[in-house]
Amino acid sequence: MKYHAKKSLVLIATLLIVAGVVGFLMITNYPDEGVYLVDVAPYYSTYLIILILGIVFNRLVISGVMRLVHFKEWENKPWQKDEQDLLAEHQGIYNVFLISLIGLVIALSLMYFKQELPLFFIALFLVILAAELTLLGSTFYYHREQEFED
Repeated sequence: MKYHAKKSLVLIATLLIVAGVVGFLMITNYPDEGVYLVDVAPYYSTYLIILILGIVFNRLVISGVMRLVHFKEWENKPWQKDEQDLLAEHQGIYNVFLISLIGLVIALSLMYFKQELPLFFIALFLVILAAELTLLGSTFYYHREQEFED
């Protein structure tokens, strides 16, 4: 497997752990008497922000560790992107845009059809998670296929 495919697998695994921890915190900190309508947005927004910060921190840490491992394995040669890597990145970004657009349409349609407000925030949570998983999955799929072609 290429470096990018390995990195994507590690990022997918740690992303699922981060999302699980944030979801667990959200569920365990839910008030016993429920959340009043005025408190719904601040309650869920806090966990959406924690999820986004967790994704960013996860990417920074794992990318740094993977680059160090790659640097040590390849006799101190720096890692460089080639044109195929950039094409895979652009295709992944296109996939993320498409998934995000579909997810936002679903989330906003929940509000249009007068569903409960927490469902909107849960849909946003899942859209953020699905977009990140789509980007990492696209990267993994492309580089896994590249390895077989080489």
